[in-house]
Amino acid sequence: MIGNCVVTWSSRKQRVVAQSTVEAEYVALAHCTREVLFLRQLLKELGYQQEATVVNEDNQACIAIAENPSHHSRVKHIDVRYYFIREHVRLENVSLEHVMSKENVADTMTKGLPREQLEYLRSKMHVKSVG
Repeated sequence: MIGNCVVTWSSRKQRVVAQSTVEAEYVALAHCTREVLFLRQLLKELGYQQEATVVNEDNQACIAIAENPSHHSRVKHIDVRYYFIREHVRLENVSLEHVMSKENVADTMTKGLPREQLEYLRSKMHVKSVG
């Protein structure tokens, strides 16, 4: 924990070959959701009351798939094992919020960014340069 916030991170290569950006984002969202559920259970056992955990996602199509249980013909190839996200959105364990790509602080750890963009996102995280 940092202050009153639970912090977790991971980095790994996806084990599936995504056929689209949406599928790649959805697989990453599934990984994130599993981590969120683990931490929610841990906090519950420690006696913390919880509201839905907000997960920021910069891909609106990914959010639409997770929030709408109807059939999406464009993503019918996505493995059903990732659809548990829908259940946890419905149960309000997770709340998906769209974040514009230019505001996505996670990008600082996942891709090379122009210096201005990196400094802007770093300031949003309240991280200061030591150099």
